[in-house]
Amino acid sequence: MKKQQTIVIIGGGYAGINAIDALKKEKFNKDYRIVLIDKQPNHFKKVKLFKGIVDEDFSELFIPFSNYCTDGVEFLQGELKAVNHEKQKIEVLDVNGEMIHLHYDLMIMTLGSVIKEVNPIYGGTTLSSLQNARKIRQDLLNELSDKSKLRISIIGAGITGIETSAEIATWLRNEAEQKGLKASDVEIYLLNQHDRLMLDIPEKVSRNLEKRLKNSGVTTIHHINAHKFENSKIYYNEGSEMASDYCIWTVGMQPHPCLQDLGLPLMDHGKLLIDSWYRLKGCKNIYSIGDCAHIVDSSTGQVAGMTCKEAVAEAKSLAKIIKADLAGYGIEGHKAYPSLYCIGLGPTDGFFWAQKWGMDFVLTGKLGVKMRDFTWNIASLVN
Repeated sequence: MKKQQTIVIIGGGYAGINAIDALKKEKFNKDYRIVLIDKQPNHFKKVKLFKGIVDEDFSELFIPFSNYCTDGVEFLQGELKAVNHEKQKIEVLDVNGEMIHLHYDLMIMTLGSVIKEVNPIYGGTTLSSLQNARKIRQDLLNELSDKSKLRISIIGAGITGIETSAEIATWLRNEAEQKGLKASDVEIYLLNQHDRLMLDIPEKVSRNLEKRLKNSGVTTIHHINAHKFENSKIYYNEGSEMASDYCIWTVGMQPHPCLQDLGLPLMDHGKLLIDSWYRLKGCKNIYSIGDCAHIVDSSTGQVAGMTCKEAVAEAKSLAKIIKADLAGYGIEGHKAYPSLYCIGLGPTDGFFWAQKWGMDFVLTGKLGVKMRDFTWNIASLVN
């Protein structure tokens, strides 16, 4: 009897769980042993990390990997320590401290990204983990108890900064009113280093987004390159400063740092070097998608962004590409994701934008909320 071949997936973020789903749909689980490896026991909805600040119950952020590892797919909880791509073997340190040596026939690297952490010497708190989110929540409640007015600065105006600021504005203003204060006594400022929000969307759409953010209780200030929070002040732009009672950093993502220790081909910015068919350069039978991979549409030169919606699309394409590679026929490589954003502006407002045929399509309000929730659920494969 022919030995069953093994597909190993490293990382259970958005790219990893969607890779499992795509492989199942292409029936790989019928002929292959598929093993998901992750250091944690649960898929974590990283895009909703702000829920750790605004909600007492944050259990919805975790989905056990057992929900995804069905129909013959296995889960191994452990940390990837080494890759020998010539012998097609990996070393994994499991939760019991034992080193497991595992052979793979195909491997998919979906190690994803981590949130950039601002050095504590610069003050403030980075929204980089659930632990930090809970700290921010308690700190803000303490600040609200001690002061009659409260000014909060959120540094970094990407999607995370926008969504976090809107959620905090709604939550903390409600908390203020319950304590007998006015909602306007809580001021939320979103500090943006550029001249407007979301530079890759049309300017008129960006201004619309900023207006709705203002309606949610958030004031955006542009052209601020903040570098320190100290003595209740934000310091920025060559000595300029502004008063602030609390500072939260939301400064973006970076490829998972463990990639630096695996001896695999990397770009200068730390992402895995792959071709437009998700194949890792110089490493037979290794593919990669998601935030940890430098993915380019060969026909346009467009580089894939670090968003969960793109990971979903990449996973679907990957399964078809692997199927074609195994069968020995050619197939179209990676295609850039359509121009689209879906952004939460608090619990009762959402902002959806897509561009097609040179036209902008925008949904806001309740429809925006539905689209926001739909995309969040799709990314985590929640029915």
